[in-house]
Amino acid sequence: MAVPMIDQLRELIVQAGGNVQTVRELEPDQAVAHNALDSFGFTAFIAAIEERFAIRVSDKSSVKLRSLNDFAQYVEAQHARPADAGTRAASSVAAEASGLTLDGAQLHYEVTGSGPPLLLLNGIGLDLSAWGPLAQALSDERQLVLLETRGSGLSGPPPEPCTTARLAADALALLDHLSLGPVDVLGFSLGGLVAQELALLAPNRIRSLVLAATAARLPGRTRRVIDAWRRLLLAGVDAEAFRREQFAWVFGAATLESDTLIEGALSTFADVPAPSARGFAAQADACLAHDTRELASRIAAPALVLAGEDDVLLPTAAAETLAGLLPRGRFERHPGGHAFLSESTRAVAASVLRFLDEQRKNESATGE
Repeated sequence: MAVPMIDQLRELIVQAGGNVQTVRELEPDQAVAHNALDSFGFTAFIAAIEERFAIRVSDKSSVKLRSLNDFAQYVEAQHARPADAGTRAASSVAAEASGLTLDGAQLHYEVTGSGPPLLLLNGIGLDLSAWGPLAQALSDERQLVLLETRGSGLSGPPPEPCTTARLAADALALLDHLSLGPVDVLGFSLGGLVAQELALLAPNRIRSLVLAATAARLPGRTRRVIDAWRRLLLAGVDAEAFRREQFAWVFGAATLESDTLIEGALSTFADVPAPSARGFAAQADACLAHDTRELASRIAAPALVLAGEDDVLLPTAAAETLAGLLPRGRFERHPGGHAFLSESTRAVAASVLRFLDEQRKNESATGE
């Protein structure tokens, strides 16, 4: 007798590192990433699906697929109608994808989830798919507004010159376009630099900040590594070689010890081209020039600064210094490297939501 599809998927979740009891209790309509696996377990799960069912799960589809039901429909659709399987499976996740034209350039964004708005600003060279399971976990309680930084993904070319202040102006233009504010903001790496500038540019539009893997001024080692990445892309390095170089810097020691996790991550990105050399170089310029050390004291919004315990790209001391410069800053460490949002997804999501809920309660209590 054939094993039901849902049961086969449960087996693969356990194979990817999920707890047996947790997986057994997982309802078919619950999010796999939020309830059973962190991001790298989720990556291994995707790789296991591809191997078991001899199909390819595109990077775009892997972001939109949430539950056991979603994955079961996707696998069955791939076998029945390979040409449009990704579109059919992704339809179970409601998301508005659109664009805004600013200074002649397209700003790509997506809106998904329900609840108070949370603006997500991505890291250098990353498109929206990088938010993956973390976005899934947050979207159950927040309306996510995901902005793709100019120079990445489907957004247009970067502004000239490209600075974090200019990129913050893009984010403000999107808030105006959507008539949003005040909003909470979560910025990762470059996105955290931009979030600081946004809070300085439009303080009345920002309720709170979550600043992940970022700093007021990037340390020397971080600047040298980003400059080296820029030079590699401008020299035409191929996508896999570039990602192998990045992985050594962005993942924590535990992840790097696992060949399965690293190869699974590479497999997930197999069909994704390397970042645009021009776009990455411009974003790198913005990172290297950023310095809010003398301005951070003007940021009035409450801020949660998060860092990876094992971040060798941007040491935790730099993030902790930023928290100390912010009048209402607090600091937290989480297991993992620079990519700790992916390595500790569930813990990070819980911490972020707890912080955001606390700010809303404080706001209600004070009548602000």
